[in-house]
Amino acid sequence: MTSKFTFGLLFILLILAKTQADVCPHPRFIREHLCTGCSTTEEALAFSGSKPLNTVLAVSSDPDYNHDGMHARHQESVCTVNNARIDTVWQCRGDRGYCNAIHQNVKCSFEHATNNGHFFYNQLICNN
Repeated sequence: MTSKFTFGLLFILLILAKTQADVCPHPRFIREHLCTGCSTTEEALAFSGSKPLNTVLAVSSDPDYNHDGMHARHQESVCTVNNARIDTVWQCRGDRGYCNAIHQNVKCSFEHATNNGHFFYNQLICNN
């Protein structure tokens, strides 16, 4: 009886941990990719830090996030943003000490994982 109780308690704790990990927007995504003060190359590089390759989205206001659940393309639960006003999309190379502006004053749609905040930068779509 003790082993059934222990197994049941462990199962409940695992479900709670999984539920709490799926967050939209995920704090890691915000911390590593969404910058409200990155209007210059120097600010974007400072925000990005020493990461070898990082995409930074410079915004004036928070986008509207939607928790879309499981996506077959990513095999995980995702948080999506559609047509958000982005001031600048920076592609930063922290290992080489520079950032390039790849889009400016555009509307973008993008996704990130709700369990760990991974930014699916290859799925970033921006239009004027």
